[in-house]
Amino acid sequence: MNGHPSQDLAPPIAAAGGLEVEARAEVDTSAPFKSVREAVDHFGGQRRLELPPRQAHKQGEIELLTNLQEQTSRLGKELSVKERETLYVLKELESTKKVIADLKLKIQNEEAALFSISEEKTGQAGAPTAEPDQKQPENAEADVVMSGLADGRLQKNPAPSVLKKLEQAKANLHRTTSDLAAIRASVASLLNDIAKRSLGAEEPREANKIQEAARAAEALALAEIKILLSNQASSAEDLHGADGVNLSLGEYSALAAKAQEADECSRMKIESAIAQVDEANRSESDSLRNWKKLNYKLRNARRHSKRPRRGGCCQPGEDCSRRGSP
Repeated sequence: MNGHPSQDLAPPIAAAGGLEVEARAEVDTSAPFKSVREAVDHFGGQRRLELPPRQAHKQGEIELLTNLQEQTSRLGKELSVKERETLYVLKELESTKKVIADLKLKIQNEEAALFSISEEKTGQAGAPTAEPDQKQPENAEADVVMSGLADGRLQKNPAPSVLKKLEQAKANLHRTTSDLAAIRASVASLLNDIAKRSLGAEEPREANKIQEAARAAEALALAEIKILLSNQASSAEDLHGADGVNLSLGEYSALAAKAQEADECSRMKIESAIAQVDEANRSESDSLRNWKKLNYKLRNARRHSKRPRRGGCCQPGEDCSRRGSP
């Protein structure tokens, strides 16, 4: 027994005297085996139980695809959470809009009440004689100017800040919906790639569900934004279309204080809604960063799987120095 299997010998050739002479012979000078296990390992008996290198590589790819699918499902759950947060912010904005509308209605009612009171006062003052009015034309003109200025301030003070905050909140919502749409498209493309690698040309049901949910959420967000814009336009028209009211200085100061308080309340609510939208944007940016890392790993896995193997190299685990020479 020696370290290599016996070499094939050439068939013997009959000589002229009747003797058989071998044409070629090789002598094996390698060291003998020290144990039966070494001989079995050398001739491949022990290595047959191990998986071939290609099967082991395929098993690694399957495990990688499984991990990628789990991470994709987790990203889908995070997206659903962000959609619920966006809907909550939209509801908060709607409630804030209702509060602003109620405050505007109260201000209009108070203006009407003050207008009726001022009419009664002017009627009672003008009933006895008309001489004081003729004696003090400058004071009457000053009262008219002050009432016009007070009315203009009432119409211009509360509206711009509230409308500006609403516009900023709507811009943040629009940016949030666009980010959500981009993340949904990226997750859908990743799911399609995984499905092509694992199941061929069949599209998974999870990808279709995520795409449908993304379309529905985007349509809902656009509808809410359109409703807010229409309500904002109507409220702005109501503000600028109100009739002029003659108010005294004390009545104007009380009404301005109430309007400022309503403006401050609505501003605080809108700021809280904007903070919630910013928090949702930050969490969505984290999800997008995780998706980019996942996509990078998937590209590396594809690159390694498509890399060609050289024909003359030894298989993994094989000792190239022990190969027998012909």
